[in-house]
This record gives sequence, C-alpha cells and structure tokens, in this order.
Amino acid sequence: ETTEPIDHDAPADGMNSVESKLKRLSTIGDVSVDRYLSKVPIRNELFTINTGEHILQRMGAIDLTAALSISDIIFIGEEVHDIAAVTVSTVTLNDTYNGPPANGAIIYKWAYGYEWVVTFTSHVGKQSLLVGSPSESWAGSNPTINIFRIREGLQPLSGTLQL
Repeated sequence: ETTEPIDHDAPADGMNSVESKLKRLSTIGDVSVDRYLSKVPIRNELFTINTGEHILQRMGAIDLTAALSISDIIFIGEEVHDIAAVTVSTVTLNDTYNGPPANGAIIYKWAYGYEWVVTFTSHVGKQSLLVGSPSESWAGSNPTINIFRIREGLQPLSGTLQL
C-alpha cells in the first residue's frame, strides 16, 4: 500500500499532513506524528556562550561567515534562535540565550528540511519500518529520505492479572 504524495514540508497533523495520509492506509491504524526542523552541526567548531547573552564566541579558527548567515536558524541545546549578525569569530542572536553557560558547545543549524516522528498508537509489538521513496519532481542539491527506528514496540501484556 502507498500513500498519496506527501509534500516535503507537510505539517505533522491537519489537512494534507503526514498523519492524515498515513491514516488513509488500511494497515496503519492510529498514529501520532510530530514534525521537527532537521539540523546539522556546524563542522569543526565549538562555541562559548553565557546565560542571558546574545553573542556566541567561537573557540576554534573557522571563518563563521562562511558557515552561517543572517536569519539562519540555529539550535543551542534545546533552544532555537535566529541569527542577527555574523562576524569571522562571533554570532549575534536575535534574542537572549536562556540555557546554562556552555564552553565547548556544539551548535547546530537548520538543514532546510524536516524530520517527522511517527508513533503507532494502536499497534502492539515491533512494527515494520515505513518505506520512503521519492515521488515525481524529486530534485534539489542533496535530497534524501531516511527511515530510522527510534524505539522498539512493546509486547502485549500476558499472564494472570488481578484487579
């Protein structure tokens, strides 16, 4: 069974979402879908940042203007920030960093794609992986589809139960 084409930027739920297209398949059952921005680490560089500040300082020697641009989305721990300015050695954020101070932090930038986490809520036990395949007009400089198992399904309860 195959879904209708799913847009590269489809929402997790709602109209034309990954969830709505998966639910139309007879073998899927109930699912829950979450969508996240995909991310990639800024290569060969570590950063220093302090709580309550707007500026990241590089620890190494790469030219940050070659790796980052104004308006890029970056991830510092669990926080998401937009870049206001970039110099050779610093990054200025549009807002304040509220996480713990970090020395040697790995910073991630948006990889211009999305990750969907699909949870099968009505199935029991290990489920087969979904199979992703390119559709018509598959193009771009580096498009990929990867499928990973995040966690194994749980086996059904068995034995004697007493209430």
